[in-house]
Amino acid sequence: MRTQLCLENTAKASHRSLRTTSVTSSAGSLPASQQIAVVASKRDAVVDAKPEKRTERPLRDVVLVHLDDLYTYARFLLLKPADAEDAVHECYLKAMMNIDDYRDATAKLWLLKILRMVCVREILQRGDSDLGDQKSSLTVASANDPSAAEPPNVNAETAVQALIASLPLSLRETIVLRECIRLSCSEIAAVTGASDSVVNKRLARAREMLLDRGALSRRSKI
Repeated sequence: MRTQLCLENTAKASHRSLRTTSVTSSAGSLPASQQIAVVASKRDAVVDAKPEKRTERPLRDVVLVHLDDLYTYARFLLLKPADAEDAVHECYLKAMMNIDDYRDATAKLWLLKILRMVCVREILQRGDSDLGDQKSSLTVASANDPSAAEPPNVNAETAVQALIASLPLSLRETIVLRECIRLSCSEIAAVTGASDSVVNKRLARAREMLLDRGALSRRSKI
């Protein structure tokens, strides 16, 4: 369906942005994936000296596998590529600090929950405390802002992204987790802490609002 494809293209555009945007950190001006590799490599000596901590290396690999989804989630929550990369990097560092909680079978949801806490803290520090169903005070980054620049020829995707960004935060979060990251309703509930019924209500409201704003067609099945 048109909207499903638009959302998928939007996610892909965000993924491309991840590969082209650099942030400054203790690992230097590197893409997030390279920062993760650098940070992990610096800790290899400690890992090798303590065999019981060797799970840290596979955790890095798991983060890299889910990196696109993590970035997409952070990008739609924070709406700025640089902030999203910073959040993903911090998510990885926090995951390493809580390595004892790591379980491979639920790694994706575990990482998304850590990332959500990082993003929520950033949103609250900005003074954007809307984590419920009221209209969000967050706005999509300006197309003239170099830090928010998207690759060329993605005008349609950028338009859809702007419409999603205009949703209240809780609705935006839910629709992105469902349509871009492909979580089930129960998985969304696990990540956000909302009940299944609340998740379903938010999905319905998000779809209706996107329909009213022209991002959906009546025949869309999302």
